[in-house]
Amino acid sequence: MAGTIATTAVCRQQKNGTVALLAGRFEHWYPADGDRPVSARPNAIILYSPLVDWLEAGSMSANFLLVLGGDKELGARISPARHWRKDSPPTLVMVGTQEPPFATVKEFAEKWSAAGAPIELYVAEGAKRESLSPV
Repeated sequence: MAGTIATTAVCRQQKNGTVALLAGRFEHWYPADGDRPVSARPNAIILYSPLVDWLEAGSMSANFLLVLGGDKELGARISPARHWRKDSPPTLVMVGTQEPPFATVKEFAEKWSAAGAPIELYVAEGAKRESLSPV
């Protein structure tokens, strides 16, 4: 196959953001090779109102733990923030200041930006969950 195929994971809402954040973690299982010309690793990730940590999701954490049967180990294993790496794909994170997991998302983006990861954070002041608008 000639040329390069660019893949960008664009995800809206918490559950889809989790899928996008974890997609690159499976690259070793699905590398680009002769049989698979496209790797599982996206070239870029755009996250809109993401849930980056199931155990640190503000007021929503209790609900997530209920879904997981109270299994905090499972919550840690499926929380993308706990598996992020400095070499993760370039990522744009968009979040509103009135979203329940705002503090966790902001901390996640700032931590990895300071570590040199290619990540940018867009904060919508006053915006509620998944609207990025203060209305």
